[in-house]
Amino acid sequence: MIQLNDVSHHIQTADDHLSILHNINLTIEAGQSLAITGSSGSGKTTLLGMLAGLETPTNGEIIVDEAVLTSMNEDQRALFRANNVGFIFQSFHLLDGLTALENVLLPLELAGAEASEAEAVHFLQQVGLSHRLTHYPSQLSGGEQQRVAIARAFAAKPRYLFADEPTGNLDQNTGATIIDLLFAMNRQLNTTLILVTHEPRLASFCQRHCQIENGHLTELAVTSPGATDV
Repeated sequence: MIQLNDVSHHIQTADDHLSILHNINLTIEAGQSLAITGSSGSGKTTLLGMLAGLETPTNGEIIVDEAVLTSMNEDQRALFRANNVGFIFQSFHLLDGLTALENVLLPLELAGAEASEAEAVHFLQQVGLSHRLTHYPSQLSGGEQQRVAIARAFAAKPRYLFADEPTGNLDQNTGATIIDLLFAMNRQLNTTLILVTHEPRLASFCQRHCQIENGHLTELAVTSPGATDV
């Protein structure tokens, strides 16, 4: 479970004092899926980073499974992320000099996982890329690169998966395939999924939908059947 208590974040620039997040209170139960939407600059990516332990708020408390992220130093948060968190990014963030298999394998090896190559192959098979194991990112389409990124994120079997505009660089048809794959694997591993998106269809597949505007968070009613039928 993730719990935010009165979380605020402010940035002091040379010319101004910017208020990014305002007194946010939010609880996300284990296994839930949550979409965060909002206009550009609304603070949604900042909020996602704080939920994942990549950033710390100016004020307030963030608790994940009884671990108080806001009381940890940078090294402690990094260890927490390594053991509990997976990421999927809009720009894929694959290493160009590694094959698809090696990109999925790298975080498993860093974590000291046993039979890591077999796990990497398994998850690439899960995303339909068993025929692309030895291909480099430059040899893959955008959709294939995002599938590698999904395999990499799920291979470590994280308790929490954070996705920042996971279909933002894909065409509509490819994006729809990625959405279906993302939620299918999320169900399979019962991972808590928190994503930022501009796409109503992607948000509709989540069990919960929050909107952030001018740093204020509002929970919206989920009316689409996609949230329960996927």
